[in-house]
Amino acid sequence: MSARIDLDGLVNGVVDRLAGRLNKPGIFILASPGCSRGRLVTVLLRRGLVDVVYAYDGFGSKVGDDVRGRVNEFGSLDELAGKLGSVNGRVAVVARSTTDAIRLRDRLGNAEVIYLPEYYKDAAKKVLSGGVPGVAGVRHEELGEGISPSMLREGVSSEVVESIRKLSPGRLGLGDLIKDFLKKAPIGAAAQAITLGLSFLFGAGVAVSLAGSLAGRFVEMVVGRWRKNRDEVLGGFVSLVGVAREVRKYLDDEQFERFESVVDEVAYEWGLSVEEFTNTITNIANIAEGKQLTEEDIKKLINDNLERFAKELDKVKEKGEEQRVSEKGQKVDVKV
Repeated sequence: MSARIDLDGLVNGVVDRLAGRLNKPGIFILASPGCSRGRLVTVLLRRGLVDVVYAYDGFGSKVGDDVRGRVNEFGSLDELAGKLGSVNGRVAVVARSTTDAIRLRDRLGNAEVIYLPEYYKDAAKKVLSGGVPGVAGVRHEELGEGISPSMLREGVSSEVVESIRKLSPGRLGLGDLIKDFLKKAPIGAAAQAITLGLSFLFGAGVAVSLAGSLAGRFVEMVVGRWRKNRDEVLGGFVSLVGVAREVRKYLDDEQFERFESVVDEVAYEWGLSVEEFTNTITNIANIAEGKQLTEEDIKKLINDNLERFAKELDKVKEKGEEQRVSEKGQKVDVKV
């Protein structure tokens, strides 16, 4: 979709539908990236449908000059959560990623996420006469599915989109493992744990340093899966490295905006923000590139690191068992 009037028509169609939802005081988090949120917020402010907007650093440059002064930027979710505790009226929030939107919603407890792709999907039925290309579709579990207007631009390659989606945990054979970990890990801490765990597995960490940490728990879950099916786990990491190398060039500033909605979708599946995800994937690609690793090298690297960590786990368990036996013996020897 190259004609600007089409994009304006989509945005206005979405705003028309949002008007009924924004007719009460509250905190409304607008998700997801790739949904022309700069244009959307501009129209919302011009039409008086929201009283104030809070958005991530740099977002102000995406809105109209006449409303830019009503957009308050924040540097972190912690900073934003503190500010939102004392605001009133109809407040729109633009978080950088869908994962950030969910984190903020869960932290505040009194905010709601507005999933914009669903609104764009409905608006497109009226505005786009030629139908919606399949490449524009996005989906976020729990929130729903719809389309991303940024994916309607000319030059968005379906092959690149498919390559990025190959990084989905489910496609790598790690889907349920990641989901299980996210359910057990504290909100906000899981992302760093996954990143540190992956760094260790790719040779950028020390096994003993992970003992007792959340990152260690993540690697321990990987070890458990590896012990059951080595080929599946090692094959998944080989695929991860291969795709990371392939898509790294689309994660830089020059290319990123075109594909940010699908990157956000996959990052959400990992439980990571867009920034956390792109940094992790770029680091994995760089590690593999720097060491010039072949597929067999990757399998050996991951396998060796999992074996090292498994041995550390066994040592910890042995010490724990010895401690229990010792304590039990001491109780038996006690004279009354």
